[in-house]
Amino acid sequence: MMTLREKYESTLKASWMKVNDVLTEARLTSAKKSGFLAEKISLPDDFDPKRIRLFWPSEYPWPLTHKWVFPLLSEFQRNFSVSFKSMPAYENAIFIEVEVDGKIYPIAIDAFDKVEINEYCAAQVMVYFKMQYSTEHYSANNVVPGGFIPAYSNIYLYLEQARSLRDQKAYLYDAYGRFGGRFAKDIRGQAVEKLSTQTNFLYQGGIGRVSYKDSLFEVARSKVCVDLPGYGPLCFRLIDYLAVGACIIAYPHKARLPVPLTPGENIIYCKEDLSDLNDLCEFYINNSKEREAIAQSARAYFDAHLSRPRLASYYINTILELI
Repeated sequence: MMTLREKYESTLKASWMKVNDVLTEARLTSAKKSGFLAEKISLPDDFDPKRIRLFWPSEYPWPLTHKWVFPLLSEFQRNFSVSFKSMPAYENAIFIEVEVDGKIYPIAIDAFDKVEINEYCAAQVMVYFKMQYSTEHYSANNVVPGGFIPAYSNIYLYLEQARSLRDQKAYLYDAYGRFGGRFAKDIRGQAVEKLSTQTNFLYQGGIGRVSYKDSLFEVARSKVCVDLPGYGPLCFRLIDYLAVGACIIAYPHKARLPVPLTPGENIIYCKEDLSDLNDLCEFYINNSKEREAIAQSARAYFDAHLSRPRLASYYINTILELI
């Protein structure tokens, strides 16, 4: 359970995020840069979206949940009637209701950064979407992968420019990987040391951060990008890489997305002991045909499965298939 101080701090941070997200949405609309968001939620043939209504919690037990669910909420609001009200509170998951043809179905979205689920909550709902969905699966058959999101909603302000830069192939860096120092310290520390001390290619990054816009452009200027776990197996960085269209070399994920990534097609996995990390980086740095095929496939994967409209479509269609 959160302490009062932790809840106060997360409330302040979430308030800042909400303001920033509202401003971002306004910028996307006024600047007409919402091409990536122009697509409507995909529904079964002849299914009238007016048949669907959502009821969303007016507040979250953990305020920072806003970061993970705002993209979904925004897409639902673009396509359906959404009302806010007080909802049952569950640790690590939010409870929503989806009304279809007048009948209400209880749904949960779990954005907690560990693979464990709230089993009591899962027993109360029809579908339990788990963002850090374990590769070991779950005993409850109503738990399904919940996908994942980019680090910030304003990625859509910069994505066209970042992709254009990536397509120019005017690389400044051979390998890239910039990581925060709070989580997965052992793995991140070992990987950064390996990358920083080798002399066969130019590595950009390390432990430390730059602005989000700058990080996206660093990704676009890098031949290969290294993905490491954070507090959970899946990290915002992975989704940013996919969105830009990077050749990703990743530590093996212990969680999966709704449509699993395919090793050798849209991602490359190193060994858990990182023993081949440098070798893999060097291979894809020096082999442009293989590298660019991975990068293009990664971008196509994001567009097909993780862009905001596609991820929201997955949620709604999963619900419709089960009612």
